Amino acid sequence: MRALLLVALLLGSCSEGEHEIFVVVRTDLTPGTDFDSVTVQLFDERGALGTLLRSVDERALAGDDFATGERIAELSGVPTGDYVVRGALSLGGTPVIDGSAPVHVAADRALTIQLSASCRTVRCPPAAAPAETACIYGTCALPECLIDSRASHCPGPTDAGAPADAGDSDAGALDGGDRVDAGVDAGPTAPAGMVYVPAGRFMMGCNEPVDVACETDELPYHEVTLSAFFIDRRELSQGDYALCVDVGACRTPSGTVWDPAGHPGDPVVDVDRAAAETYCLWAGKRLPTEAEWEKAARGTDERIYPWGNDPPSCMLANYDVCGDRVEPVETHSDVPSPYGTINQAGNVWEWVTDYYAADYYVRSPSNDPQGPATGTTWVIRGSSYDWEAIALRTSRRLEWSRAVYVVGFRCALDAE
Repeated sequence: MRALLLVALLLGSCSEGEHEIFVVVRTDLTPGTDFDSVTVQLFDERGALGTLLRSVDERALAGDDFATGERIAELSGVPTGDYVVRGALSLGGTPVIDGSAPVHVAADRALTIQLSASCRTVRCPPAAAPAETACIYGTCALPECLIDSRASHCPGPTDAGAPADAGDSDAGALDGGDRVDAGVDAGPTAPAGMVYVPAGRFMMGCNEPVDVACETDELPYHEVTLSAFFIDRRELSQGDYALCVDVGACRTPSGTVWDPAGHPGDPVVDVDRAAAETYCLWAGKRLPTEAEWEKAARGTDERIYPWGNDPPSCMLANYDVCGDRVEPVETHSDVPSPYGTINQAGNVWEWVTDYYAADYYVRSPSNDPQGPATGTTWVIRGSSYDWEAIALRTSRRLEWSRAVYVVGFRCALDAE
């Protein structure tokens, strides 16, 4: 059964050039799935124009249409124009189904906006029988999200995290499906929007016999042991960051590309390391260490790129020959890393928590390295859409210090 949030906007005139929006929410989720709140917001170019709906008083959706045909919220005086509508169903304050779409508001028009969340951010029903859901990377998923026969059924009732987006195809695969390693430690359930990376060893840096493009600060190639952690599946989006700005906890990005209403799915950029750290702390998370970032990107099989050792192409990553702008954070969702992250090569560089030192690998500890104790610049990882293919390598490090239009971030969280 495909997870779907359907928001119908029914428009009626308030005065010339202004309209009244009524909201209807429908869903065809797995029977037994509970939510305690639903939020629908309308954004213009200045930010949130208004919140259309909030608490649903612990109502269980139970697979039936919710408030079908009923006007359950309204916003008056909306001018004619272009907007973005965002919707989220939440449980315990955590969005478990969300989405966004552009919408044009005009006089005497009824609009229906479909916000699909197929194969992602879907919680397993608390009372689900094992046969009704499947488990992969410790995350509950609807059966049609999986095409890998090695995925096991969930062992019992669970409060699931965030399955990855496999697009709109009913035959899609969670985190790449046939790429899943059946030997990966499932571990604890990942929080919504994150993936689990188990504890253990991996090889960090550049492997000279395999990679001919090694930089001196990527050497020596060395073994690192990390504790288990969670990391965001994708780069943080402008829509995500706008929620923090709206409540006054984060400052507005400094550059000209900040447009959460027009491009909510694009990665947030023009934030310095301090701003990235502020957001992660506000979200109850932290920035990943450089070692965590690299393990999430390459796994334990010593690959050069997140997808393996095949040469880069625009089907695999967004870099300098693929266009002249960022792509939405869900782009390349069919090209996951071994643990299910996407876009750890290209699109935008990403802040990590470590200070930069060119010789750090010579003296770094082998267990949970945190980077140099002091410094004046930091490390960014992953490359961006206006850098060449050689920078897409998972071992590539770059020294950086300021906010710029090609640097964003993702967050991490301890798992133990």
